[in-house]
Amino acid sequence: MAREAIIAEAQHRFHRRPIKRVLLVQPPDNSADVFDLEAAKRKRYPAFQPNGLLVIAEHLRKNGFEVNIIDLNFLILAAANANQDNNSDFQYQNIWKSYLRQALDGFDPDLVGVSCMFTMTHDTFKEVVVEVKKYKHVPVIIGGVHVTNDVERILRDIWMVDVACTHESEVSFVKFLQFINGESNVHPENITQTAMLIGNSFYEIREIHAPTGEDLNVIPSYDLISAGNYSLVGSIGSFVSFLPTGTKVGTVLTNRGCRAQCTFCSVCSFNGQGVRSRSVETVVDDVSLLYNKFGIRHIMWLDDDLFYNERRAIALFNEIVRHNLKITWDASNGVIASAATNEIITASAESGCIGLHFGIESGNPNMLREMRKPGTVEKFREAALRFENYPNIFTKGFLMLGFPHETLRMMMDTLNLALELDLDWYTITILQTLPSTSIYKSMLEEGLLEDQIHDAGEVKYNVGSYGKQNQIEKRQRVVAANFADEFSKLQMDEVPPKHLLPSIWFYMNYKINFERLKNLEHPLKIKLRRRYLEDITDRIAPGHAIAHFYAAILDEKKGDFKSAAQSFVSLEKALSDSAYWQDKFEAFKLHDEFNKLKLRINQRP
Repeated sequence: MAREAIIAEAQHRFHRRPIKRVLLVQPPDNSADVFDLEAAKRKRYPAFQPNGLLVIAEHLRKNGFEVNIIDLNFLILAAANANQDNNSDFQYQNIWKSYLRQALDGFDPDLVGVSCMFTMTHDTFKEVVVEVKKYKHVPVIIGGVHVTNDVERILRDIWMVDVACTHESEVSFVKFLQFINGESNVHPENITQTAMLIGNSFYEIREIHAPTGEDLNVIPSYDLISAGNYSLVGSIGSFVSFLPTGTKVGTVLTNRGCRAQCTFCSVCSFNGQGVRSRSVETVVDDVSLLYNKFGIRHIMWLDDDLFYNERRAIALFNEIVRHNLKITWDASNGVIASAATNEIITASAESGCIGLHFGIESGNPNMLREMRKPGTVEKFREAALRFENYPNIFTKGFLMLGFPHETLRMMMDTLNLALELDLDWYTITILQTLPSTSIYKSMLEEGLLEDQIHDAGEVKYNVGSYGKQNQIEKRQRVVAANFADEFSKLQMDEVPPKHLLPSIWFYMNYKINFERLKNLEHPLKIKLRRRYLEDITDRIAPGHAIAHFYAAILDEKKGDFKSAAQSFVSLEKALSDSAYWQDKFEAFKLHDEFNKLKLRINQRP
């Protein structure tokens, strides 16, 4: 039924002319109301090359289509960086709309494809589709992770879309266009993973034709973008603070998918079960092209399971060395701790690894089992011990709180494990469920979650973490007494109410990431964590008083008393400017240490 309806409607909607030219669009990551121009100038916002579109473009070209890509996120960040003097002239909406219209006029596409990966991009994603339809009457096809996660509601919200392609579309998108063009070797049964809204009825072909490893063995169409300039306008990955200023950063994917099946993660629902790998030769060719043609000197691997297949991973890292590709690299998306063997860590270090994330999530064994993590507390301990022999690699851990039935005691298990593992830093998030995940479905069944739809056609999506610290400080201050009182009222074996999770997050973040810096003695670790703090105070959140405070402490430990004095001046300004941070200093009883530090700094000649 769905296939017949979609085929018939597609033939009706696309009957006007053959599709020869395809324009692929990457929307801006932020909506105008949350975009912070000053943060953009500090290169605070991510600026990832649109890898998925680049691979799809290559498949389209190989099948005879003309393709162009317009990355509106890159262009808006480039415009922000060029606007150094007159902030009032920066018209966010007008800028990206102007670029989009130029691309539509100049390329004159027969079809426009718009991709969306993150839920926080939904508003601008919708605005881009509306603008295309309003300015040039051409068919629009949408796709990406966000679309796959919630395709029916997205189609109902962005009703003017012609077709949605779900999951990985390198094969299915090309097949759909070939069928629309009447190519004789493509039949209705070849159409897969496609959805449409016809009238008020939703139809979806759920059969999936996922690309194989061989399908992925192509070099992305880097010539369609300014591949070497992305890191000059924004950040790529979690370890930019350790790179020399001006280092060009690129992204490369070696594996698609993940062996894990974590309940909160949408990777399996988008990529399917298992892992498919590009060949080592293709990946090295990819890196070589970025290195030699575009001047890329640092790679962020996009993999969700970089260490999948130990022999292959080691071979890849060894080939990078053998080809004399003098790059550094990081695994910001994370690696599975149990896969971090001594051999793979050694090969990583020798091939340029400077940092990686572990997916830990929880320090409570019961919670780990409930979320189906492919790791145990003991495996996390073993991995952390192995990395102690490689102090140059900055290790970070992903932690999460706010799971169903997670008590405060369980959260404290996470805190205590993090302190025990003593990784260099931790990224802590509060659980945000996506509609395609198993945890979302189970929480709905238990009545722990309200569905994300308010009225028919209206979809609610969060805005993500962009500018989160600035937004927090712009809100009414959190009174110190309330912050402290919240913890006195909590019972260890009760599930904390949702409205207290941000306070628990702040408490954990302080205890895990900042407070332990007072006892740090390893000279190299002091140096690395000081550089990480510099990234927070200079780029991410210049008004972060606690970061300035501990920056001054680490400067003092290094014997750099001039920098310590400068950090203290920034600290005093941050405190005087923000009641929010004054409250936090009061809550953590930092005023005595503040005064002692001030005295020591003032006594220096």
